[in-house]
Amino acid sequence: MERVVTAAAPDPPETAPAPPPSGLRYRIAFFLVASIVVALVVMLPFAATSLFDDLFHSVASQVFTLAGERAPGAATERSQVHVAVVDLDESRLRVTLRVSGHRVCPAACRSGVRIVLFSVGLDEAATAGMPPSAYVDLTADQAIVSEAVDLPIHGHPTLYPYDVYDLRLGVALGEISASQPVRPLSRPEGQDQLWLTLQEVLPRENIGPPVALVPGESEVAKDPYPLQSLTLLRFTRPVHERVMAVLLVVLVAAAAAYAVFMRPLHDLVLNSGGLVLGVWGIRSLLSPGTASRTLIDLSLSLVILFLLGAITFRALEFLYERGGFRRRRA
Repeated sequence: MERVVTAAAPDPPETAPAPPPSGLRYRIAFFLVASIVVALVVMLPFAATSLFDDLFHSVASQVFTLAGERAPGAATERSQVHVAVVDLDESRLRVTLRVSGHRVCPAACRSGVRIVLFSVGLDEAATAGMPPSAYVDLTADQAIVSEAVDLPIHGHPTLYPYDVYDLRLGVALGEISASQPVRPLSRPEGQDQLWLTLQEVLPRENIGPPVALVPGESEVAKDPYPLQSLTLLRFTRPVHERVMAVLLVVLVAAAAAYAVFMRPLHDLVLNSGGLVLGVWGIRSLLSPGTASRTLIDLSLSLVILFLLGAITFRALEFLYERGGFRRRRA
């Protein structure tokens, strides 16, 4: 029999191994996330200081003197008035002032006084009429009064929590007597007839030191009420409100980016509803309002901040390994 010799099939040519995936994109993402972590570490001490100050101190600010000064006795008739800022409505750009005052006279008060509060704008010379105002009367028959008045303010609510509101508070005086109508007092006549103090008691706003302005700069010729004083009051948000808003928005945006770029499409579609609700839930923690934050609100905010921060740190570790900064363990 003839032996059949079968030639062995040649070995397949060796193929070059697939190149490892480029780690450039992971390195870029690593440095972006690292910058978020650094900002988190730097900003937290400032937020914690402001937060503890807000929790353990009264919402009432210090008392500022806007006009006049304390006098041990009164040689002439004098009005002493305290203004408390009790509400600030961002949606209507309106501030509520609680005005309480009384008359101090060496004997029986012969006349009364009208205290007019103006919200002076920046373009009074171009507008017709006097600026928005409210008044409180201290008469000879009613020497003690306590009333709430509203005045407009200037600001931009859309910039929350970096919104700033200004009130240019002007004060004028008028003499009330039974024999004639209310007579506005000039600045020389009203000198030493009023001691006016102010205090802010808003739960989610801080007031800066009042800035005294020159009353005559905002007046127009033939204004019926000359201003006795003009003061700029500026209201801002506490530091922890600003820091918490930035941290939560940045961290929830980073968490959304992790879900979009690091999870399979199938998982992303299934969990998109929960992601949207989570993003919208952050808004309920940061939305503006005049109600004071409770300890429960702050605790829940810290829990969410911890959760998002932990996700960020885990993502940083993941990107560190994928970026080739160290070899992954087998």
